[in-house]
Amino acid sequence: MKPDFIKYKACGKEVTRPVLFRSMQTVCTKAAADLLKFSDVNPQEVLLMHQAGCWGDVCKKDRAMNNRGLITGAMLMSTFRFSSDILIVKKSFAQRSQVPTLLVITDAAMDSSKPLDRHVTMILCREEY
Repeated sequence: MKPDFIKYKACGKEVTRPVLFRSMQTVCTKAAADLLKFSDVNPQEVLLMHQAGCWGDVCKKDRAMNNRGLITGAMLMSTFRFSSDILIVKKSFAQRSQVPTLLVITDAAMDSSKPLDRHVTMILCREEY
């Protein structure tokens, strides 16, 4: 069976990657929707990046946990920061954590034998977590 592929924009370039999991429902808080609108970012792009395994600005430990979660069915979480500073990746974690941040969280799979079948993904601001 051929995997589905999704396209999204990252750093001004179009990226094509396979879909790693599906979520039946996506919920976006009002604060997160406001941040996305203010930042001129399409919420669908953020969701697609998350589903393609682009976990955003997470530490190595969380990246590894997400990658294991694709196999075990554990929760998945991405972190996306919104800044006009294109060199934000060179800043310390403490400095990066001061900029507006979105979390994209997908619940754990209900059936561990089907780790890629997820029910809910939530897009929220860091302060709402």
